Amino acid sequence: MAIFRPEAVQTLKRWKEPAAIGFILLVTLRIFWSAYERSSWIMALFGVVLMVVLGSLFYVAMLRMHLRSDASGPGLVEIDERNITYLAPHLGGVISLDSIRKIDVSPTRSGRRNWVLYSYDVAPVMIPFNAEGADRLIEAFSALPGLGVERISRAVRSNTLVIETIWEKAG
Repeated sequence: MAIFRPEAVQTLKRWKEPAAIGFILLVTLRIFWSAYERSSWIMALFGVVLMVVLGSLFYVAMLRMHLRSDASGPGLVEIDERNITYLAPHLGGVISLDSIRKIDVSPTRSGRRNWVLYSYDVAPVMIPFNAEGADRLIEAFSALPGLGVERISRAVRSNTLVIETIWEKAG
């Protein structure tokens, strides 16, 4: 007899990273407040810098949490030295981050969504949002010029039923 239902365990796994960073952020806030009360301006400044860094990490962790799904999708995503590899039985492939010319978010009939990566060199690579390791694509995509985390966030949270281009290489 299981103590926890599998859905509850999956939900807890999704919240693990944001919860840990949030806890450390609260501890940092307490340290900052203690330094402020004692007029230790150097420690207070250090606390502010640390809170800014942790706040940005918390924001990215929340984005990654939204990408993680309770159901695991087909395939596995690996990112190694600016190469994105999607190992899957259908539409898998390898694409270099430098050769990407366009990134689309494409909905499926079942309501799930996919990243579609286009290149001049290879066929498009379609990666489901819920593929194992797909949550790490956020960090990889943030290296592309002009594609900020906010734009990726809107694409992740969007529920449109049309293909949406979130980035295209200039020129």
